[in-house]
Amino acid sequence: MAPKSFALTLQPDSRMRIGSLLLGAALIMAPLAASAQTAAPAGDSAPAADAAAGSEVTTVPATESASRNHQAAAVLRSADGTEHGSVTASDTASGALHLILHLASLPNGPHAVHIHETGKCEGPTFESAGGHLAGGKEHGVMSANGMHPGDLPNVDAEDDGAVNQEFFLPGVKLADVMDDDGGAFIVHANADDYTSQPAGNAGDRIACGVFEATAPSN
Repeated sequence: MAPKSFALTLQPDSRMRIGSLLLGAALIMAPLAASAQTAAPAGDSAPAADAAAGSEVTTVPATESASRNHQAAAVLRSADGTEHGSVTASDTASGALHLILHLASLPNGPHAVHIHETGKCEGPTFESAGGHLAGGKEHGVMSANGMHPGDLPNVDAEDDGAVNQEFFLPGVKLADVMDDDGGAFIVHANADDYTSQPAGNAGDRIACGVFEATAPSN
C-alpha cells in the first residue's frame, strides 16, 4: 500500500498570528545586535575617559608666599667655646634683611656687631671670618662712601650680658650673606665709631657665629 501524505493547512488568521510573533522577535533582537557590535569592552572605556579628562586639566604653578621667607641662623661662641646666643637673618617681602639678635654673657657695655664675608670662625682671633660684607663700599654710616651692607648699629649689653635687638638692612638679601663661602656674625670688644676704616676701631673679635640655613620660623 502506498504511504499516505499529510498536508498542514493553516487558516489565514493563524498565518497572521505567526507572522506577528516573528516580526516582534525580530524587532526585539535588532537593538541587542546593534549594541553588541558597537559597545567597547569595559576595560577600554575607562582609560579613554581618563585620557579625555586629563587633557582638560591644567597645572597651576605654586608661587612662594611672602610669609615663607628664606632664613639662616648663627650660634655665637667665644674662642674658649662659651656660647653667646644667636642671630637670625631672614629675607622679607620688602627686600630688607631682617636680623634678630638674642645674645648672652657678653661683657657689659657697648659692642660693635657686623656681618662678615666668610663663614668660618676659627679662634682665637676669628680672622678667618674675613672682612665685613662690604659690597664695594667703605665702612661706617658716617663715611661719604659708606656704608658696608654688613655694618650695623652698636648694641649695648645689659649687666647680665644680654642683648635682644632687631635690625632691618634695606637692599640686603640673605643670598648676599650666604654666597659660595658663606657668612659670619661677629661681636667686637668695643663700640664702632662708624668712621674709621676698615672696621670702626671696634677692637678684638670676641664672639663669632657662622650663618647656616634653617627652616623658616615666621
